[in-house]
Amino acid sequence: GLDSKFSDHIKVFHAGTSIIDNKVVTAGGRVLCVTALGETVVD
Repeated sequence: GLDSKFSDHIKVFHAGTSIIDNKVVTAGGRVLCVTALGETVVD
């Protein structure tokens, strides 16, 4: 997944992307999934 600047418990997965100049950019499509883990929904 992409590195998250928010927490070690958050993962961002992506598809339809490329890396150009060390940045993730769209490659014609945008598919994004953000997953977070915690003991409760509030976490």
